[in-house]
Amino acid sequence: MEIIAVAKQAIRVVWRHKYLWFFGFFLAGGTAGGGARTSDSAAAGNGQALPGWLVPLLATMAVVALVALVLHVVSEAAVIEGVRRHRDEEPFGTRAGFGVGFRLFWRVLGIKLLAAAAFLGVGVIIVAPALLAAFGVLPLWLGIPVAVLLALLALPVALSFYFVYLYALRFAVLEGAPPLDAVRAAIAWLHGRVLVSLQLLLAWGLGALAAGVAAVVALLPAAAIGVGGYFLAGLVPALVVALVLLLPVLVPLAGITGAYGSAVWTLGFLDEQRAA
Repeated sequence: MEIIAVAKQAIRVVWRHKYLWFFGFFLAGGTAGGGARTSDSAAAGNGQALPGWLVPLLATMAVVALVALVLHVVSEAAVIEGVRRHRDEEPFGTRAGFGVGFRLFWRVLGIKLLAAAAFLGVGVIIVAPALLAAFGVLPLWLGIPVAVLLALLALPVALSFYFVYLYALRFAVLEGAPPLDAVRAAIAWLHGRVLVSLQLLLAWGLGALAAGVAAVVALLPAAAIGVGGYFLAGLVPALVVALVLLLPVLVPLAGITGAYGSAVWTLGFLDEQRAA
């Protein structure tokens, strides 16, 4: 497999089929959840009532987070299948992408939950010695070095988990494998393909770096105009002007970056399948 050829093909597919940018935006942004919560008992204990706007705000944030999660999972399958279809010169579009995404929703979500549990386990193992040292169970001179050593040892493990996660998604979407079967297939697939996976990671990283440079180039003039607007009209008008200038650039750029990354891994996976 030629990595440069894979990267070029990924760029061509993503550029020609711009509906992938929509799905790619939710891949680039990912999802975030969780946050601090103030209990009613704590508020009562402090003699303070919750502001009237807080509950609607939290409810709105929860709904937005849920919608973002659903679109992220749907977009994962949509881009993977879309790239495969376009590689084979088959028709595919936004409606078909949503259809595939919702049909495979629970399968893709299951793989993501398994990956999250694996990474969480690695994180707990790394942080545990430092926490034990912080609570006095272990001496600091022992807990901190052990945590650093575990972090160094965990890097190749975490990278392997990441590769397995990416390949498992493709086994689930392209081969129809259930989550656990997809993970097992991905583990077997990674054997003997670590170097290829590192090359694909490099191709993805270079694309992300190029997108970052483009974002900085777009940010500089917008920031300059925003600073000028701040001195002329104040903070709020300056922020509005900066957002108006940046959003039409950054949103498509995020979509291109997300779609390109998924395309690189999908095309690399398909090329390896063909060569096997």
